[in-house]
Amino acid sequence: MRGSITLVPATISDLPFIVAVYNQSIPAGLATADHQTITVEERINWFYAHNTTSHPLWIVCKNGQPAGWLSFNKFYERQAYTGVVEISLYLHNDYQGQKIGKQCLSLAIEESRQRKLHTLLALIFAHNAISVKLFEETGFQKWGHFPQVADMPDGWRDLLIYGLKVNPNYAADIK
Repeated sequence: MRGSITLVPATISDLPFIVAVYNQSIPAGLATADHQTITVEERINWFYAHNTTSHPLWIVCKNGQPAGWLSFNKFYERQAYTGVVEISLYLHNDYQGQKIGKQCLSLAIEESRQRKLHTLLALIFAHNAISVKLFEETGFQKWGHFPQVADMPDGWRDLLIYGLKVNPNYAADIK
């Protein structure tokens, strides 16, 4: 049995867990462009930039236990992009490979529809085959390819943008 996956709004007391999970991903060079670990203090403003309405930050829980985090981030600070968010998903190493990511993306898609968003974007390194497969299996399509834009410790890396129209009738819905 896979277990129950839920998204619980993050609180400031969750920030050490969020940072720890994020820092686990840095050495592999697959999920983040940071080269060195970050601190809780460095993430406080980032935490408060999220809000429960349009740009939430959740703790991913499996059977009530924290397994990772998921967030909707501002894509671009212009009015025309109000209904667009960048999605970030990080799972604790102990919970990877359990199909939690797919369940999280399904929940995120439903959340984005409830929040009347129209587009989800994911920025993924091209060499991160697991994430590419996850997003493609969840209906995201490759919308952009930026060759050798990330100067990583192991060399230059390509960045892909994956997108999903979660509410194709968005324009009609807001009139």
